[in-house]
Amino acid sequence: MKFLVRIFIVIAACALPALTQAQNPDPRDYEVGYFVPSHTTIVNTYLRQVSATEGRDYSAQALALRATYILKFGDIVVTPFDGILPIQNVNAYTPLAALNPAFATVPSDFKLTSHTTGMGDFTYLPTIGYGLLQNAENHTHTWFALTGYITAPTGRYDKDRVLNVGGNRWVFNPLLVVGQRFLRAFTLEIMGNASFYTNNDEYRQIQRPGRDLDLKQKPSFGAAAQFAVDLHPMFYLGVSYYLAVNGKRTFDDPGAGAMAGGSDILDVDKGTVHTIRTNFGIRVTPQTLILAQWNEDVAGSNKPGIVKGRFFGLRLTHAFFAPSKPPTRAPITDPASRDVSPADARPSPLPVTPSGAPSMPVVPVQPPEAPAMPVTPVAPPPPATN
Repeated sequence: MKFLVRIFIVIAACALPALTQAQNPDPRDYEVGYFVPSHTTIVNTYLRQVSATEGRDYSAQALALRATYILKFGDIVVTPFDGILPIQNVNAYTPLAALNPAFATVPSDFKLTSHTTGMGDFTYLPTIGYGLLQNAENHTHTWFALTGYITAPTGRYDKDRVLNVGGNRWVFNPLLVVGQRFLRAFTLEIMGNASFYTNNDEYRQIQRPGRDLDLKQKPSFGAAAQFAVDLHPMFYLGVSYYLAVNGKRTFDDPGAGAMAGGSDILDVDKGTVHTIRTNFGIRVTPQTLILAQWNEDVAGSNKPGIVKGRFFGLRLTHAFFAPSKPPTRAPITDPASRDVSPADARPSPLPVTPSGAPSMPVVPVQPPEAPAMPVTPVAPPPPATN
């Protein structure tokens, strides 16, 4: 029964943050800052159908809106504004046995359905990056970037509800990335991040009605590796691997401690989740990209509180250039594209690959889920929270 109670606590307190946090960075998100001109604004829209595969039972439809403003000072790239606002519609299904011992003999497929919808927590993620040109002829270059994800408790949160789309706590998530383009058509990126949390002192669970619990969480850590290759002037394929090590969560009941002579605490141990994401990019217009994504948690710790899931998603990206702002670098193009007269020349929209295919625009995760772990990265998949 204690195991079931832990599962319910995780469902009630932590089901949504993975959806509301910043998006995880996608392949080539950071490389965009290397190509686009200063004063570029990039708008991203994320649509995702999410479901759980293990650890809890829920489904969700998630929409995230993101806007990024890019400034450049020579080879230094800065995004003074980069923000993500998630909106979600979530259904969670809880076994009756997890709610009350009286239902212990009830079949597990008899479940309580909970529903919530609304805006999640807003994430601000400024970035500073640097691009290093190594071989202009072969378009070989390296990029480095530091992004600070700051998630504020602005989302819908009601401590008397079983589900919430807001986390009711601050999350600070710095992320470092280094990327390399080689052989004209290939890119490789490595990332690392850490997440730090404030407490949520207004968490409640059904088993203890009317009593506020204090949710605390140890720091979480993550890493990612991303590889992408150009298939055609209009298409590219990317594969991402994400590792999330979620910090230990503690649910402290101060009221129970006062009555029993000691604090009544329930812990959810730290755990690890391994995720694979495939990305297929399509360049619709010179400044517009569509990215189709399949994301699957392929492995993880077999512990209460560790949840695995999947989503199918679409990301729509459009870049807006400031008037009369030519690109600071010529994009990678094939020979045919050089036969454009000066009168027809325009700033390069999103970076173009050796054969004319675009690099994905900065999205500038994240998260979390991601994120959101850009020069706008969307993070590390944030650990589950309330």
